[in-house]
Amino acid sequence: MVGGVVVASVERTAYPRFKRIISEHELAQFFTPDEAEIAWARSRTRERPEALLTLLVLLKSCARLGFFPDLEQVPEPVVARIRAEAGLLEDVVAAAARRSVERYRVWAREYLGLVHDPARARKIAAAAMEEAAPIRASAVDLVNVALEELVRAGLELSGFSTLDRMAASVRTRVESEICARIAERVGPARDRLVGLLIVPDGERRSPFDQVKEPGRRATWSRFRQHGERVDLVDGFGDAARWVEGVAAAKVSAFAEQARVLSVGEMLDVAEPRRTALLACTVANARARVRDEFVVMLSKRMARHAKRAQEELTALEQRHKASTEQLLVAYKDVLTVLKEHVVDERADQVGQGRLDDALAVKRIREVVETGGGFESQLAEIEALAAYRGGNWTPLVERFFRPDRPTMFKLARTLTFVPTSRDRSVLDALEHAVASRHLTRELIPAVGVDGSVLDLSFASAQWRTTVCAKGQPGMLVRRHFEAMVFTYLVEELRCGDIAVVGGEDFGDWTSMLLPWERVEPQIPIFCQQAGLPDTAYGFVDNLRDQLTKIARAVDAGYPDNADLTIDPATGVPSLKRREGAERTASAAALGAELDRRLPARGILEHLARAAHWTGWWHRLGPLSGSDPKLKDPLARYVVTAFT
Repeated sequence: MVGGVVVASVERTAYPRFKRIISEHELAQFFTPDEAEIAWARSRTRERPEALLTLLVLLKSCARLGFFPDLEQVPEPVVARIRAEAGLLEDVVAAAARRSVERYRVWAREYLGLVHDPARARKIAAAAMEEAAPIRASAVDLVNVALEELVRAGLELSGFSTLDRMAASVRTRVESEICARIAERVGPARDRLVGLLIVPDGERRSPFDQVKEPGRRATWSRFRQHGERVDLVDGFGDAARWVEGVAAAKVSAFAEQARVLSVGEMLDVAEPRRTALLACTVANARARVRDEFVVMLSKRMARHAKRAQEELTALEQRHKASTEQLLVAYKDVLTVLKEHVVDERADQVGQGRLDDALAVKRIREVVETGGGFESQLAEIEALAAYRGGNWTPLVERFFRPDRPTMFKLARTLTFVPTSRDRSVLDALEHAVASRHLTRELIPAVGVDGSVLDLSFASAQWRTTVCAKGQPGMLVRRHFEAMVFTYLVEELRCGDIAVVGGEDFGDWTSMLLPWERVEPQIPIFCQQAGLPDTAYGFVDNLRDQLTKIARAVDAGYPDNADLTIDPATGVPSLKRREGAERTASAAALGAELDRRLPARGILEHLARAAHWTGWWHRLGPLSGSDPKLKDPLARYVVTAFT
């Protein structure tokens, strides 16, 4: 709810509660008292059956939930399991007077080591929520953070309604402070943002609708439309500065709140919240459109690589006949040379020279018969260019029509490395700086005067881009295609980020500062069982790898599924074939099909929703309960359609 109190749904939080269906495994693991617990309860209740059962039910329920539920809320399977383990009759019920229940709770807390201090619990929960509110998006997250701290402190959990009210109060106050801070940063640009809510004359939609709607599918043909969208969202101002210091989850949450509101509803939102929602909407759209540009670039370069590989396959098929012809011609040449071998011990020099001349003449005739010297040499060079499955020389052919757009995109986006390796970005800067040149070769020297590091490229790419016979020179056209190919690869794996992006943004900015992390390394390493020094960590990994390698080597002779090619050393796993289906298994399957009732997909969804409660995971982004009359039915129908 915008500007109001949000009531979180208990089903969407981690607040412990009894499940609708408790499995046998859960009953055995969490609700089965052991002999020590039963003996302790007997000593406290003086063997009275109802008191014994009540105390054990409260003990096991609190041990599982972290608080004491009302006895009426404890599921019957739990009570039945405890009753059976305690050796009580089936007519014994878990019930006691209020004062007795309070006394049993005190005993159970002492046994579990649980502290009942509501004031301290509220204080700890409030402090945890205050710390998490600036970076958590919903009240559900705040409740979960408070639960974690209460469990860590060994305190009995506060009631859900108490935590929910605290979360709503803290969230409202913190979000008000964030909105005020964003609105203050917007400053003079506020009028432009508010103008988003005004429908221009002659138009039917406001600019606000255009900004908040998701962009169309990122395709190369829509590059111009995406460029116009970038100009639109960037024209409002430096949205990144407006939301600087605000958690990305908060920015996305504010933008999502604005997305579901109409222009009229946005006008009803009070300041400074309205300005903050608009600023976050623009910032979110600005990041999204940059991500769409990267998606377009990735898809296009992947298409070029695929077409180059397909073209190589087609070339290999077309050159198959040429290869056969060249082999025939080479065989004829060898035959001629064999027929005119000169005996070096003979002293008939004149005869030897004559045989050489005749051999050369015959070889020329063979070459001419096979298509001529120039033709066969060209075929040999074409075959040599793509030997070993090298498709990289073919990428440039498909890259060429997109070259202007590629460079325009490279100038539109700002790329930064997420590690110390800048080799790909240095190559990109060199390609951009040399884009106006028309000559075939360019020097392998970056814009800063240093020699480019091309170690990021494969051996095939380096063979393609490095000029043959001219060290230090690059084939410009192939170099550009290679740079954009590896730019996409680095963006995918996160080694290069886009400034202002979200999915492809700089993930290192979300890391904790090293000054905060360094003091915690020894504690973390101790808990994880890892050495807390660099050399010790490396030695530990090396020892583990060595042990595993030795174990694998020792078991290799008996491993019928793994084979290692002795020539290449490449391991491969054989595909296991399942055993044939037995007649009894087939008969069982047929009998199950006969007995199982025929149900539709919608009925299966409804039954699954009823028994598992998956529909509780859906609902408003705020985490509040849905305002639907029959939410289960509505969510089931939505999932079906």
